[in-house]
Amino acid sequence: MDTLSHALWGYGLFGYRKHARLALLFGALPDLCSFGAYLVSRLIDGSFQAGH
Repeated sequence: MDTLSHALWGYGLFGYRKHARLALLFGALPDLCSFGAYLVSRLIDGSFQAGH
């Protein structure tokens, strides 16, 4: 939910008509990068369990 909020803030502050998708992406990018790195590290060390 926090990622969605950041994407909407990015759109609201910088979402010009021509660059709306880019503003959404850059708003959510810090969250996606940190969660992505966490997911990859969990997959590598084998501690990822889907559904738990």
